[in-house]
Amino acid sequence: MRKKAGDTVLKYVDVHSHILHHMDDGPEHLETALRILEEEYRQNVETVIVTPHFKDYERTSIDRFLDRRARRVAEIKEAAKNQGIQIPEIRMGAEVFLSCDLSEVEGIEKLAIEGTRYILVEMPYTAWNDWMFDSLYALMAQTNLIPVIAHIERYGNVDRKKIEKLSNMDVYFQINADSLLERGYKQVALKMIRQNLIQFMGSDVHNLASRPSRLEEGYRILTKKISGEFAHYINVNGHLLLDDHYVEKYSGSYHKMAPKRLFSRLFG
Repeated sequence: MRKKAGDTVLKYVDVHSHILHHMDDGPEHLETALRILEEEYRQNVETVIVTPHFKDYERTSIDRFLDRRARRVAEIKEAAKNQGIQIPEIRMGAEVFLSCDLSEVEGIEKLAIEGTRYILVEMPYTAWNDWMFDSLYALMAQTNLIPVIAHIERYGNVDRKKIEKLSNMDVYFQINADSLLERGYKQVALKMIRQNLIQFMGSDVHNLASRPSRLEEGYRILTKKISGEFAHYINVNGHLLLDDHYVEKYSGSYHKMAPKRLFSRLFG
């Protein structure tokens, strides 16, 4: 983990992004992917986890998906080097759509975030049923993977009890930074934070226009609306994830904790 000179503030980790060209619903062109990464670097992002969608288990093999992802990342790195562009470190990952038999998909462990047991999971946008909880439980029990639920604030009118049930399963929740800046999602996201439900934040960037990276702005909102200590907690969690360390869930007023005490509890 790299720190700012003379400071204790960590560089950011973007745990959710769609920056790979010709991969899913991210940018169409390599040059756009480079511009997105330049912007992430400008926003003090040290590491970007690329998480292209993986949905069609029957038509697309995981190995074919991984090969395509690796080729896109290699093209980005080569172009950045040739053009002398500074970009964040890139880690491989995927945004995996939940299915009833996800744990039985051959090679599902390969879709975990590179070097970790954490896997970003997108929930269905329909009513949450028992099979979804059963599928996540089987995924954890049979593969030892740790689900991180993508943009938990964006699933509409899901019953709070079901969200609490999911949280109690040792599943983690991620919010999008731009949700803290959008009227339709801001209050939902802030409420979830104040209910001690959120552990990670990502940009969910797709392009430079309609869905750009607003990660730095998101951290400013966290600092303003919750506290600097809570923003720091979320930031530290991104680094813990990269190192495949356990991320502690706080059930109390962790956002009131002084930074030094927070560091001590997380790294002591």
